Amino acid sequence: MSKGSSILLAIVMAIGGFSLGHVVGSRSGTDVADGDGEEAQAADVKLADDVQRYKVPVTSAQPSKGPKDALITIVEFSEFQCPFCARVLPTTKEITDTYGDKVRIVWRNNPLAFHNNAAPAAAVAMEAFAQGGSDKFWEVHDVLFANQKALTRPQLEEYAQKAGLKAEGVKKALDGAPTPRRSPPTRHWHPPSVQTAHPTSSSTGESCEARCRLLRSSPSSTKKSPPPKRS
Repeated sequence: MSKGSSILLAIVMAIGGFSLGHVVGSRSGTDVADGDGEEAQAADVKLADDVQRYKVPVTSAQPSKGPKDALITIVEFSEFQCPFCARVLPTTKEITDTYGDKVRIVWRNNPLAFHNNAAPAAAVAMEAFAQGGSDKFWEVHDVLFANQKALTRPQLEEYAQKAGLKAEGVKKALDGAPTPRRSPPTRHWHPPSVQTAHPTSSSTGESCEARCRLLRSSPSSTKKSPPPKRS
């Protein structure tokens, strides 16, 4: 395996250290749906080489970063109050900085019931997405993770105001935020039977090593080259 492949493999393994990654789909789109509905059911599972492969819905209803036709799509099931979720941020940033347009990150909300502020934070983030698209979502996403210990409703409303969100929409989103007794709308939140750890990252491809080879062998379209070998 080349040095560049080893670097990407280490990055993917780092994500696995914080979450249980399910290898799903293929680049042809047979296992990862990308449309306007939830046609691909998360409960659909294929077994190959002792690896569970899930159909993970990827639609226009989820915030994303990177081109739709990227070689690799990483679907991140996460939440804003979980400290382990925050630890993944440097890893995903390194992936996108190193491989640029070859990688797309798709966000799916997965707030845990015992994190009281996680669902309201997710509601504000999705309202940012509704009002300003993915760019506004990722702006608010970064603010929420930077203030994990300050996610009360008044604080969330303050972040939303500073981000330029309309107060009426934010209030409605917070009032309708899921609670342990109220189920979330599936198209904005995690599909059932996919996530088994927290956070969980799913990605297209056959294996970690195969994904490394795919990125390394494709035409250059990155923002910067992989880090040079250290002496």
